[in-house]
Amino acid sequence: MTTDVAKSNGKTALMVPDDAENFVVPGMENVQPGELRIPLLKLVQGTSRMAEAAEHGGEWHNSVTGEFSPSPEVLIIGVAKGRVMFPPTFNADNKPLCGSDDGKAPRADYVGTSLKTVGYDADGGPVVSTQIIPKLCADCPFSAWGDDGTPPKCNEVATFAGMVQEGMPVLIQVRSTGMKNVPNLKTLIAANGIRKAIRLGAVQEKNETGVYYVPVFLVGAKPHKEWQAMAIRLARMGNLAARNQQAIIEYEQRQDVGPSDATDQDYEDSGPEAFAPGDEEPEFEMPF
Repeated sequence: MTTDVAKSNGKTALMVPDDAENFVVPGMENVQPGELRIPLLKLVQGTSRMAEAAEHGGEWHNSVTGEFSPSPEVLIIGVAKGRVMFPPTFNADNKPLCGSDDGKAPRADYVGTSLKTVGYDADGGPVVSTQIIPKLCADCPFSAWGDDGTPPKCNEVATFAGMVQEGMPVLIQVRSTGMKNVPNLKTLIAANGIRKAIRLGAVQEKNETGVYYVPVFLVGAKPHKEWQAMAIRLARMGNLAARNQQAIIEYEQRQDVGPSDATDQDYEDSGPEAFAPGDEEPEFEMPF
């Protein structure tokens, strides 16, 4: 579609209107959702497996562009929370022992599952006990913090969907030691909505397993109107964080060996297999 525009010399010219919002690159109408990827913004640890990770510890890596950034800014457009418990000894093929899609109740397949735990008595001898997964996470011993500050064996998980300034949706997931700063992030989101961007950062910490990085969240810049408009349009298509939370959990388990707060206890899962991760790319649900 073109428009006649009168020029100052009395002549007319044809002007092509700016219709970027509705323009589709020819051929893209035939692309299927499975051919598209939503980037993960992942905090780089010393054990991360992406190329050049050793030179970019504490920075954020975009899984699609391959770029590293020490402080990317995003507009948060979706929030989800859950829980997941893997065997304490890492294996990329490990299946979850339990999981929750909302952080309140285990998934139905896990309720009533028996888990055997192997602990030790005062003399160092093994003690085997059986725990039944209850209907509520709050009633589960695996979700409780130890009296000495030992983290729960079932990790809380926080997932966030965002929009970066370039117009691309991104997904961010935090669990384990990173969860301590999630309330700060949620407070910033509640106070600012998309009136301000969130700037992602990191601080270095240590525990008995070594050095690792913990995410921190700060108020970023005021976004321009086009950035805000794109974020609003995407948010109205549904909660991208909730729709992809479980897919990220499975994918992350296959990819990295990160710092662990687990004890030396072993678990034997006598319940059903919920999912069997492979080596394929994650099948995230696209918003369009």
